[in-house]
Amino acid sequence: MTDYDSPWKTTIEFFFEEFLAFFYPQAHTDIDWSKGYGFLDKELDQAFWQQLTTFEQENKTPYISSVERIGIKKGNEQGIVQGVVKGEAKILRQLLLKRFGPLPDWVNEKISKADTSQLEFWSLQVLDASDLEAVFTGHEE
Repeated sequence: MTDYDSPWKTTIEFFFEEFLAFFYPQAHTDIDWSKGYGFLDKELDQAFWQQLTTFEQENKTPYISSVERIGIKKGNEQGIVQGVVKGEAKILRQLLLKRFGPLPDWVNEKISKADTSQLEFWSLQVLDASDLEAVFTGHEE
């Protein structure tokens, strides 16, 4: 599963003062920046899980807990993504084998390291490529 939040959070943390000055100039001028500042996202996340666990224990939540349910959902999502990647890689290998014959090790290595975007691009390249090398050109890795 792709983590789209972390790069944004890291960027905002790095440029926090400038971010506030640009987007919230009044708030920026009200803050005494000489005292420093910190981010509480990790502490808040930890507090959330502690409170959720306490709530579930106090209310004797039946069957599976919310924490377990979230974990199962995340695991299922990861499994689906991994299954899609494996399926696309398998189809690409079959197309390449049918079109160009036995595959050299470098091809299998590239395929095994690829994400779905690359695999889909390469699968389309098979249709027009004159050789194996041509299949793997034109898409950033």
